[in-house]
Amino acid sequence: MRDKDRILTLVSEINDELCNIESIAKSLVLLPEKIKKFKDGDRKYMVESAGLELYNFYVACERIFRKIAGEINGWLPSAMDWHMRLLNIMTLEIEDRRPPVIRKETAKKLAEYLKFRHLLMNIYGFELQAERILPLIKKIPETKKEFRKDMEEFLEFLKSIAA
Repeated sequence: MRDKDRILTLVSEINDELCNIESIAKSLVLLPEKIKKFKDGDRKYMVESAGLELYNFYVACERIFRKIAGEINGWLPSAMDWHMRLLNIMTLEIEDRRPPVIRKETAKKLAEYLKFRHLLMNIYGFELQAERILPLIKKIPETKKEFRKDMEEFLEFLKSIAA
């Protein structure tokens, strides 16, 4: 019973993060028009806000991966490149544990947001450029759709092993 409870809790946690991702994505798709309306200093704040939302998008995806790695895989990568390793591990089938969590195509899309997350962590917000973030924002609906599709398939797997 305990394993079933752990799996069902994981399902609930993943669903909660998927709701967060939906909310973040809705906010993100509105930002390009807002950025265009502002000039100079005010525009800078909108660009910083968009950068933070892009960061939040990836972090929400990564939280799901961390929960899966901890509960299903039984460990989290800890090397300096652990963010990229975690993303890659999610594309692998782990024998006798789980199928791939996401497709390699989805991981490639998410890798762009991981790179941006790394950039954002290593610069000042005022250094962000709209030209750098607007293409990432434009790709959010498709990336979110693909990620959600993969996660729904993985949730079905989790529910089947909990049954």
